Amino acid sequence: RAAAFAPTRLRPRGGRVAVVSLEGSIVPGRSRRSPLPLPLFGGTLAGSETLVRALRAAGKDPLTEAVVLHVDSGGGSALASDLIWREVKRLAERMPVVAVMGELAASGGYYVLTHATRVVAAPTTLTGSIGVFAGKFVLEEFNRRYGLNPEYLSRGRFARLMRAAAGWDDDERALMERYVSEVYDRFVSRVADGRRLSRERVHELGRGRIWTGADALEVGLVDELGDVQHAIRVAKELAGLHEDAEVRDVHAPAKLVLPVGDDPQALLDAVAPLLSERALLVPDVSLRLS
Repeated sequence: RAAAFAPTRLRPRGGRVAVVSLEGSIVPGRSRRSPLPLPLFGGTLAGSETLVRALRAAGKDPLTEAVVLHVDSGGGSALASDLIWREVKRLAERMPVVAVMGELAASGGYYVLTHATRVVAAPTTLTGSIGVFAGKFVLEEFNRRYGLNPEYLSRGRFARLMRAAAGWDDDERALMERYVSEVYDRFVSRVADGRRLSRERVHELGRGRIWTGADALEVGLVDELGDVQHAIRVAKELAGLHEDAEVRDVHAPAKLVLPVGDDPQALLDAVAPLLSERALLVPDVSLRLS
C-alpha cells in the first residue's frame, strides 16, 4: 500500500500524490474478477468505468498535486483502453501524471499511458505490442455435431457480424479488416503524439513487437527505469512537493463480481465484455496457452 512509502509521522502539510492502479485485462464497465484459467480472461478484470472514476476522484481532490498510474496489464478491449487513455490525457493536462509499469504493460496496457507526463518501467517489464487483432468463436461444427440449430432475428447487412453460428463471409471479413486497420492507425497516432515520435517510427516499433523495459527506453517508448517508489519520487519532484509529502491510494467504488466456477451464468457474465468486443489490444504472449 502507498502508506508504506510515506510514514504518517513524516508527512508535512500540503499537497499529496495520488496512486491509481490498473491491474488485469482491460474491459468495459466495472472492475471485477474472473475464474477462468485462460491468460486473456482469467484473474482481475480492470473495468474502464472503475478506472475513469478513480482517475477523476484523484483529480478532483484539492490536495492532489500529482498522480502515479501503476499499470500491470496485457491489454484487452480497444474501446475500454481508449476511454482510460482519454482520462489520463485530460488529467495530465492539469497536473503531472507519472505512469509506472509492472511486470506487463503491453498493447492496451501501453495504450492507456501514452500521454502520461513521464513513463517509468522496470528493466524486465514487457511492454509495447502496439497492435490490434479481431476474431470470434465459431461454433458451426459444434452445433452440427450436437444437433443445435440457433436461429437469429436480425435487420441489416452486418447485424450478424459477431454471431458464433458461422464464420465471416467475404464482405464481413473485409469490414473487420478495415475496422482493425482503423483501430491500429488510432493506436499509432496515440503513441506518436504522446511519445513525440513520427508515425513512421511508431509503425517500425509497432506491428505487435514486444519490448523489455530496458529496450523500450532505448527506442523512446519509456522515459526512465525504476519501480513504484521511483515513480512516486518523480511525481513529487515534478509537482514541487516535499520528499515526505503524503501518498494516497485512490479507489473508485466498484461492484466486484466473484463468480463461482460451477455457475454458468456467472461465468458468462465475467467474460461477456471481452467476448463481445470487435477489436482487442493484447500481446501475442497472452494467447499462448501451452
